[in-house]
Amino acid sequence: MRESLKMITKVKFQDKEFEFIKVSDNIWELQSDIDIRLSEKHHCSLPLKINKGFLTDFRTGPKLLDKIVPKKGMWYVIHDCLYQIGISGCRAAADNEQHYWMKECRVPFFTRMAITAGVKLFGQPYWDYYRNGGTFPKS
Repeated sequence: MRESLKMITKVKFQDKEFEFIKVSDNIWELQSDIDIRLSEKHHCSLPLKINKGFLTDFRTGPKLLDKIVPKKGMWYVIHDCLYQIGISGCRAAADNEQHYWMKECRVPFFTRMAITAGVKLFGQPYWDYYRNGGTFPKS
């Protein structure tokens, strides 16, 4: 009997590598804990721990950006985490944090602006899917 092959992707961030395993269509699961410090500008340099088992789809931007933005970037994971835990009860705080970390990861300025605009203007992100118990809200 043949074992099923697991799809694995690795995300580099600040000289470390984090592994994610694909668990379903477009959904990836974190395989180890991540400990980082949030930017002083937005959250007084508070630590953020993302636990093993955290689910993400690596995407927050519109499909128009698929060809110019790496889908498996750490800033997407951080944004997903901040939005899911409801930091400051405000999506804008998560967007600001994502922007900060994109800058830290040296994402080009116009790409950062396009992603930020896409996050605020386009598409339905997968975290809404999780928050609604696996069903997309009716429009």
